[in-house]
Amino acid sequence: MANSRMQWHLGFFVAVTAIASCSSSTSQQSAEPDGAVAGQQDAGSGGAGVGGTGGVGATSQDAGSPVNACLAGAPGKNDNDGSAAGAGGSLICPTDKTACNGVCVDTQTENGNCGGCGVVCSAVCPSTARCTAGRCLTTLVVSDWIGSLTVDSSSVYWTGADDLVNGTVMNGTVMNGTVMKVPLAGGTPTTLASGQNGPRNIAVDASSVYWINCGPTPVGPSTSSVMKVPLAGGMPTTLASGSLYSDRIVVDATSVYWVDLGFEAFGGVEERETKSIMQVPISGGTPVALASSTDIPVDIAVDAAHVYWTTEQLTSPPTGAVLKAPLAGGAPTTLVSGYGSGAIAVDATSVYWIDPSAPSVMQVALAGGTPTTLASDQGDPSDMAVDASNIYWIDAGTYNGDHYVDGTVMKLPLAGGVPTALISGLSYADGSKLALDASSVYWTVRVDSQYAVMKLTPK
Repeated sequence: MANSRMQWHLGFFVAVTAIASCSSSTSQQSAEPDGAVAGQQDAGSGGAGVGGTGGVGATSQDAGSPVNACLAGAPGKNDNDGSAAGAGGSLICPTDKTACNGVCVDTQTENGNCGGCGVVCSAVCPSTARCTAGRCLTTLVVSDWIGSLTVDSSSVYWTGADDLVNGTVMNGTVMNGTVMKVPLAGGTPTTLASGQNGPRNIAVDASSVYWINCGPTPVGPSTSSVMKVPLAGGMPTTLASGSLYSDRIVVDATSVYWVDLGFEAFGGVEERETKSIMQVPISGGTPVALASSTDIPVDIAVDAAHVYWTTEQLTSPPTGAVLKAPLAGGAPTTLVSGYGSGAIAVDATSVYWIDPSAPSVMQVALAGGTPTTLASDQGDPSDMAVDASNIYWIDAGTYNGDHYVDGTVMKLPLAGGVPTALISGLSYADGSKLALDASSVYWTVRVDSQYAVMKLTPK
């Protein structure tokens, strides 16, 4: 087994990982120090793990040792040290072990009994997985750059760049970027579109992937476009263009929605006063502005009847609002104002948003009213998502004068309670993105000079 070690530098993670051979069908434990996680393998060689420091009661991104769990059904180590025979020959296990099939096992770390007897933690090569604190932590992919991610019932999708050597970075934005996917179980990533100029926020429906291109040009101002490509890949289609700076994107059964920030994103002098919430049919057509104002839209969400967004006013300190507008057109409604504005999510009854000024996680009814604080005294909450029972968010942690440290992936029941850290010890998490499916939570992290897409099951 070879070892690969990546050091902290230039604002990236330290990640220490052991490289496992995907040709083996047996999980192996490696005597790496705390700080190693499931590694992402390059074809024919090895991979990079994701670093951090875990907290008590949380799944740390780097607690424990990496294992080779590439192949489905890869068993974990059965550790019956300390077991004893009880009355009638029954097995008595130490308090930190569980009796499974006649042996004492550690359901917190063993890939073959992850969180319970016979629960297998594995991934399809070159992705890797490792049981950590009773949950399956998977490194789905490592890439040179990842902008955003989304998920459907079969795959994870992201915007990024697989080879920055053959691309260009201008003002922090990747030119010659890609749109990629990988199966939920892991495996070899597929390129859906390449040669994209600054691909960023991404959305998916039953037939296509949608994203925003917003990159600089060497001889002029930035240009933005709304793009789509079939789920299987092919020739990308431009749905809308002409904006200086578009951001965020969501999709429903008929239309794509995005934010037109209206100003030059990369230092140019051209700027537009009006910022808009835009809509275009998924089949193409003429884009329309559902709402416009001089306030800056921050994030966007959609349900069957309305589009929702947060705005920010450049006051000191910044203040903002949560608004909605009918999908069929009509005047916007302000649901709440006077709060800081960040990421937004919506379900059948409520709108949820991040108030970075508090910092806190907030809730208000779809019709508006008095907002509720779901979680307060957060470090620096950023991206968020909601399912039928819980709300999840990235907390970037604290800024140490150079970068964010002690970041977490948080979970809180919609009915209220105490937030739980599913993952702790993230660094540079202010740029991390979050997505959910029925069983897992996904997020992006920076890994030294690379980025990774991570998955935790169950969520």
